[in-house]
Amino acid sequence: MSDKEAHESQISTANAAAETFLGHWLGLPREGLMPHLHSYLDNPQPSLQPHVAIVDVSFKGHFNARLVGTERVALYNRNMTNTNPIQEAFSDEA
Repeated sequence: MSDKEAHESQISTANAAAETFLGHWLGLPREGLMPHLHSYLDNPQPSLQPHVAIVDVSFKGHFNARLVGTERVALYNRNMTNTNPIQEAFSDEA
């Protein structure tokens, strides 16, 4: 399998996981628009965990990747845990 085919396979897998995640996310109990983090963490779906990224967003617009699943690491070819994923995505090394 070529690098391009491998990357396309990873993207396809990630897209399927995103659809599954959305169904799971929409089923979580919530108050307002979004469920609390504990609602997600208390009900994890193991098959989704490698695809998950949890990013803290401050009111000042700062982003910090709290958790980056192993499939995200493989897709981006680096672990962005404890970094600003927006800056990382647009860095020269991306």
